[in-house]
Amino acid sequence: MSLPTIPDAHDDGNFFDSSISDSDEAEAEAEAQVVDVKIVTFTEPAKVVDRVADNVADNKRSEKAADRVAAVEMEVVEEEEEEEEEAEAEAEAEAEAEAEAEAEEVEAEAVADVVAVAEAGAEPAPPDPYPSHPIATMQEAFEESIVESAEDAEAKDAAQHDSASSPQARRQRLLDDDEKRPQWRRRPGAKFHPFWKLAAQISFGVHLLHKRLAKSDEEVVKILQSHVDEVDGFLERTTEDFELAITDIRERINFLRLPLEHVDVFDAMLEDKKFRISIAEGNEKIDRIVDRTRDAMNDALDDVERGIEATAELARYLDDIGSEWATANPEHLGVYTAMRGNTEGWNRCFRRLQVKGNDLAAVLSHLETILRAMSKRAAIASRRNSVSWHQSESRNDYLISPRG
Repeated sequence: MSLPTIPDAHDDGNFFDSSISDSDEAEAEAEAQVVDVKIVTFTEPAKVVDRVADNVADNKRSEKAADRVAAVEMEVVEEEEEEEEEAEAEAEAEAEAEAEAEAEEVEAEAVADVVAVAEAGAEPAPPDPYPSHPIATMQEAFEESIVESAEDAEAKDAAQHDSASSPQARRQRLLDDDEKRPQWRRRPGAKFHPFWKLAAQISFGVHLLHKRLAKSDEEVVKILQSHVDEVDGFLERTTEDFELAITDIRERINFLRLPLEHVDVFDAMLEDKKFRISIAEGNEKIDRIVDRTRDAMNDALDDVERGIEATAELARYLDDIGSEWATANPEHLGVYTAMRGNTEGWNRCFRRLQVKGNDLAAVLSHLETILRAMSKRAAIASRRNSVSWHQSESRNDYLISPRG
């Protein structure tokens, strides 16, 4: 439906006069309708603008809401990632704890085997793997000591018998035996010195108490005491042997130097062939005593040197764990204190044995000097008597030979 046309305006600028006819009324109504339509037509853009503004506002609100949603989602994602990381860290910690617990259990089982071997003296299958030793330099010596522990029953019995005998009995066996006595607790084919193996066993026992790995602390302390007794026994026995050997050699020196202090009388006595023979035989026996004493002394001094090294290594380990021992194991503080005192006392005893060994070496050299001097004078007397005898025989031959 087409809209009616709008007439031109009058010159006065009014759309119609104040008086209106019927036709004029019809036209006016039509115009009014047109005007109403035009008003509607002209008011429609304002509503559009409002709707646009509303849409813009809605869009902004939507963007803000979306931003807030995105931020919330980001926070949720970050929280989930943190929770996942914490869960992974907890899982790793649990895995490490389980692995450490398993390792400690394996070590404790191996330790139990070692304790059982030491108690029963029976030979089990060698543990595989061997327990890890707290001192890396003693690992192999520790393993060798475990292998030998089941085979040492006979050797320990012999060592206990030897240590129970008097110093005089031990020295007499040393001088009388035709074969050289083996070194202290040495085993054929052994790679490590007994003192290194003892120090390895002692430090491992201390390690068990320190880390609370022992199934029975009382048994560990008992075994530790047996090893301490072995070291103490060596020191006591070697000190007695050195002191007795020094006394014996000094007595022989005092006895044999008397003839050299009265050489005129001694040379006159050497004119007797039987006396010269007795001197030669006596010197030969004393030479053997010197050799056997020196061999035993050198073996003992070698043991002393190895003992000093092993004790120093043990003392360093005790120093390393000392700061945490009191808080970790207050109930075994006495054991730690005793072991520290043992290492200090052992070191002093080993050093004193070195001094005694040097004293023994000096008196042995003095005795050898006296023996050489006596042998020299006996040889001179023998040659003098031999010359006299040949001269006498020559004179006799001259006297009984027929004259021409």
